[in-house]
Amino acid sequence: HACQLTVPTLPAHLLSSSARFPLYLSLCLSFQTRCGSLEYIFGLINFWCSALKLLLALTQPATNC
Repeated sequence: HACQLTVPTLPAHLLSSSARFPLYLSLCLSFQTRCGSLEYIFGLINFWCSALKLLLALTQPATNC
């Protein structure tokens, strides 16, 4: 039969902190744009996206079809 992929649910504290993240990011952008460190910020975003993808890949149960 077909395998079912289960997507892990994120913890509530992670969800609440990620809900505040856009506000935090916009504050950072408004302060640091004039300092010219946009590349640093986008580098951090890239890093966290990669880390999150890796974490999701690791926490998904192995499917033995």
